[in-house]
Amino acid sequence: MATRSRSITGRGLLAVLLLAFSGGLEAQEVRALWVTRWDYRSEADVRSLIERAASLGVGRVLFQVRGNASVFYPSALEPWAAELGSADPGFDPLAVALEEAQRRGLALEAWINVMPLWRGTKPPADSNHAYLLHPEWRVVSESGKPQQRNEHYVCGNPVRQDFRAHVAGIAAEIATNYAVDAVHLDYIRYVLDLEGEDFSWDAQSLALFGGDPKEQPEGWLCFKAEQVTGMVAEIRAAVRAARPACRLTAAVFAPAAARVKVGQDVESWVRQGLVDALYPMCYAETEQDYAQRLAESLPLGGDSVPVIVGIAAGRHADPAQTFLQIETARAQGAAGVALFSYSAFFPSPDQGALGQAPEPSRDARAGALRRFFGEP
Repeated sequence: MATRSRSITGRGLLAVLLLAFSGGLEAQEVRALWVTRWDYRSEADVRSLIERAASLGVGRVLFQVRGNASVFYPSALEPWAAELGSADPGFDPLAVALEEAQRRGLALEAWINVMPLWRGTKPPADSNHAYLLHPEWRVVSESGKPQQRNEHYVCGNPVRQDFRAHVAGIAAEIATNYAVDAVHLDYIRYVLDLEGEDFSWDAQSLALFGGDPKEQPEGWLCFKAEQVTGMVAEIRAAVRAARPACRLTAAVFAPAAARVKVGQDVESWVRQGLVDALYPMCYAETEQDYAQRLAESLPLGGDSVPVIVGIAAGRHADPAQTFLQIETARAQGAAGVALFSYSAFFPSPDQGALGQAPEPSRDARAGALRRFFGEP
């Protein structure tokens, strides 16, 4: 299509031609789609969304099964998600998604939010929810107060060994019971509070740090990064012990300064062999911002870990902008792209779903992506 030929020049054109000559772009690059927990409510929804994802020409689905300490599969460790009525819905969303993905030759990664304990201003209705059972897990602000409920996430504290072990147990449970290609980590970082407060100033963290964070701000950031890395390592070990073939991947911030701020020392994860693929979220509306985020995130994987560029397709009114960003990632050597998210291309049962777009633009975007990827 015209958009492709217009936006690939120079080395970018050469890279694309070499990939095509060596077996085709479809065989060489990862094409992934994030599917959020708001995108399904019934078994029919799950079967339909996997079929629709396949129709776009993607080969990998990142299927969310844990949002905030509740899950979308039968678990011995956490209750059913509130989005499913906090009760057994009569089907297993993860099992159905995996069955449909395997039938269509798609890879499926089980996407879990790591740190969030709850979301929203009202407490969970389920008395067995970790937010209620373990108030000590919450991060603590500089004022000494546990993080309060808000319109976004209340998060757990990675310095706590019991919290780490709990989340590692969730990852191991998934790897044990489902032949997913990977467990995909999101929100594997310290929370960014809506009011800008710094976390976590709890007694245990301050004692382990052994100083005043205000007097040693760089050391404090390093300390927090070590806690997040330690949590990644424990999840990695748990997944490997459960099923060695199951991979571990992670969505991470693209800007380097943002990673430092939230304790994502991704370079250490790569050096220590803790992750099998990285998905930097290079969400940007302008090409200048996108180019900067690519420059700060593409080198993260070094020579050993694939870097799959996250693109916020739902933010682009014109699909051509999405295609330009895909081509730029290709030309700069990315292992592939991941598109956020399903509801940018298809209707979601939850009208408040992240990335939900009006129907005409969804249809146009989906059709354009099929043509771009060469699907019938």
